[in-house]
Amino acid sequence: MTGGGLWRLRFRDVSRPELGGRIELLLDGTEAPFLNKPDNITIDRKGNLLIQEDPGNNAQLARIVAYDTDTGDRGVLAEFDRNRFRTSGTRFLTQDEESSGIIDARKLLGNGWFLFDAQVHLTHPDADKVEYGQLLAMHVRRFRDVYTIDGDQ
Repeated sequence: MTGGGLWRLRFRDVSRPELGGRIELLLDGTEAPFLNKPDNITIDRKGNLLIQEDPGNNAQLARIVAYDTDTGDRGVLAEFDRNRFRTSGTRFLTQDEESSGIIDARKLLGNGWFLFDAQVHLTHPDADKVEYGQLLAMHVRRFRDVYTIDGDQ
């Protein structure tokens, strides 16, 4: 894994950013679940931050990691199928995968719903399609069940 950090920026006055603020490192990459090239993020109205990884054609599976901005608790929400994206997998496609473009879809689908896409960087035989991918919907019923790593450790 190549790591990655998570920073929080708080402005003194968000309507006047020229007044400055404070930047704080929340995760420096040494904490479980050990972020691997964090890429895209979204946050819900309760402060649950969802972080997507783009491992960039290496042997690490891309995941979606959840982070509680109030407590620092963390957990893995989703990861790509090991059978398709690990070289030892029984249905191996490629090790170059990522999820991208995650949004909070509460207003569209209801509480706990998120939309994102899966990108499989493998040339599709139909040139009009370029690569493989899917638009996915994910429902998280209770984030407290997701957070398996305590931020106070």
